[in-house]
Amino acid sequence: MRKLQRVGCFDLGVPLVNPTLVGWILVMNATDRPNCNIVAARAKDTRLLSNFVDWLQENGIVLAHSQVGYFGQELFQIRESYESLFARFIGVDLNELENERRAILDGLREAHDKEKS
Repeated sequence: MRKLQRVGCFDLGVPLVNPTLVGWILVMNATDRPNCNIVAARAKDTRLLSNFVDWLQENGIVLAHSQVGYFGQELFQIRESYESLFARFIGVDLNELENERRAILDGLREAHDKEKS
């Protein structure tokens, strides 16, 4: 059975028996991936929110904001993606999060390539 190494913002299928890759992961400084760390720390919260949003959608309930329109106070559906709303809620920059994920993967590929050589 393969064990997975948890790396901040996603699970990577890295076998723990590979000391080079695991060492690289463990050496990474937490300050190198602050957005990934926030996502990992708030994963339970965002899963619960995601389940709630799914329930809202299944029941035909949409998020809306109120503003004065032609007919007085009107409701307008919020068009921002739920991913973006979750990110704002937990204080994560989605562009930076993607950059951190790519840096993690690049580092793993580089360590793997060195090990193969």
